[in-house]
Amino acid sequence: MKVHPAVVWNGMHFKWEKYPHRLSILGSRLHANWSEDRKQLLSYHHELSLKIGNWPAEHAEYFVPFTRIMAQQGFLGMGHAVIPVSCPIEVGITKQETMEVDLSSLLSFTQLSDKIALHSKVKVLLNGFRVQSENNVSGWHFGGLGIELSHAKILEGNKLRFDAEVYIRPARSPEPLTHGNRGWKFKKDHCGYFIHFDYLVVAGEKEDVHFTESKVEMQEETARKEYKALLKATMPGKDNERYSQAFSGLTGFKFKLGKQDRALLPKRTGRYIRELGFFTEQFKYSPESGMGEVAINLIFSNLGDNVSYLANKWKLETSVKLCMVQINGLEYLEHGSIKGTTERNRKAMNDVKPIWKV
Repeated sequence: MKVHPAVVWNGMHFKWEKYPHRLSILGSRLHANWSEDRKQLLSYHHELSLKIGNWPAEHAEYFVPFTRIMAQQGFLGMGHAVIPVSCPIEVGITKQETMEVDLSSLLSFTQLSDKIALHSKVKVLLNGFRVQSENNVSGWHFGGLGIELSHAKILEGNKLRFDAEVYIRPARSPEPLTHGNRGWKFKKDHCGYFIHFDYLVVAGEKEDVHFTESKVEMQEETARKEYKALLKATMPGKDNERYSQAFSGLTGFKFKLGKQDRALLPKRTGRYIRELGFFTEQFKYSPESGMGEVAINLIFSNLGDNVSYLANKWKLETSVKLCMVQINGLEYLEHGSIKGTTERNRKAMNDVKPIWKV
């Protein structure tokens, strides 16, 4: 099979035009479009999944960085999974599932051998996601969200096993006019979600691939209505002349809003979302030392242009897990981004835009 470039998702950022909204549908995914015989990669598209809670309809700005790579050695393959969750409002849930997949079933961007060696090194990167409220079309207010992929291992029979942990906490907002939840009972009904995620599998012989993990986390003790930070992570990789190039990806993220005691209704810990972002940029790599460095943007806000005086403060905990991949035979690497503004249509779920065509 012909070797094609793969795309590594590096996070996302979006901002509503004027007002904050509930979390109903939220996501960012990258789709490869292949010919019917899967011998030609025709194009790559980005899907931004956004749906406001109820009212008013408006635009949203979005920005998604990515890295385009092509490797002659090792294995690059992409898959998709979904985890359904259900939990009481204001309680939230952390759910872990162990995934087991056949490597030959993945969308491959390299020449897949009949069997990847059991001793191969392997890592699973988070390559996009979509969260969708299931039993309440308007969704709930934001209390927390996270996805983490870990413990990847090659098994007998050309299979892959890894753990996927998802976290979500729907909540109620102390702000007035929290309408739009008709048909759903706060005291009786659980909140249902489908959490979709894409993953990119990177595998290879131990002399051909090396992984360096890093974690950036922040706990904001000061109650606020807006947070923006630019942090840096260094990843000391392997000093080896075989690794002339490297790239970074995400293995997880988590946003968790904390209780703000001075809120109008402190037991209602959720907030509307005006702006949310976690993404990497400015990746630098030194092949002489094997050292990598990347900047991480963390953003959250519930301020609206015309209703800022109504917004309640919050405390925030965030974490982003990173992985630098050094790989022999990485013959092509290009950093890029896609940005735009959605259509003003609150009934539309997806805003799809092409990244490139081959």
